[in-house]
Amino acid sequence: MERKRKTKTRRISGSTWFGVVGIIGLLVGIILPTYFYFHTRVERELVYAVNPVRTAVVTAGQASELSVFHEGEPLGDVNVTAAQVAIWNAGKQSIREEDILRPIVISTDPPVPILEVSIRQRSREVTEFNLVGTPESLASGRVPVSWYILEKDDGASIQLIYEGTQDVNFRVEGVIEGRHEIKDVELGVSIKTPQEQVSEQESGRWAYGIMALASGLALVIIFVFLVVRRKWREYWLPMVGFLPFFGMSVWQYFSISTRLWPPFGF
Repeated sequence: MERKRKTKTRRISGSTWFGVVGIIGLLVGIILPTYFYFHTRVERELVYAVNPVRTAVVTAGQASELSVFHEGEPLGDVNVTAAQVAIWNAGKQSIREEDILRPIVISTDPPVPILEVSIRQRSREVTEFNLVGTPESLASGRVPVSWYILEKDDGASIQLIYEGTQDVNFRVEGVIEGRHEIKDVELGVSIKTPQEQVSEQESGRWAYGIMALASGLALVIIFVFLVVRRKWREYWLPMVGFLPFFGMSVWQYFSISTRLWPPFGF
């Protein structure tokens, strides 16, 4: 009788450890492939972002004593606004000049004259990031750009002073090898500095990471409890309830990790 109890105890103990190893292996099998999928992809990814903070240089109807001139010609009673657009390579594969299949162009929507355009800062001078706009292209609201090479996080911040209000949108169009479109990075609706947004995103990433770890440990503890007590039918619901929470936490962690921001600012 005593020998049967020992054998039964060993079977329970063995099945417990087998179950623990199994659930840990399952969690590792979910997390690691997801991590390596996001962090080992080698591809070109040209993206752009428009600074949500714009400056009204001149507001029509509010400067009766002020005359606006451009290249010696009066513009009349018009709105003049300044905006910043950042373009960079968010991928791990470099983008060279010969990889551009269709010229990369910054354009206004709707088309409005661009009075002045300049590069506020480049990630590195070696990229040779330049503006190649002509008076004709600027008058139609288009600014072509070029570069020698953009490695990961290489790019530039461009300031555009245009004739129009803050409602004018900007697009970056063109085609590079391996990509069909240039991705527009949404910076959010709240008007905050890029540094503040990056700080908030990083805090959120850590919070979701901690929640994912806590829910994963809770799954292991519940699993061990169910194996030891042999009460799967009575207590399986809490374990199943943790699965969506765990999956959502992991998904949010990697989602925040892959959100993009201008690495050199605006």
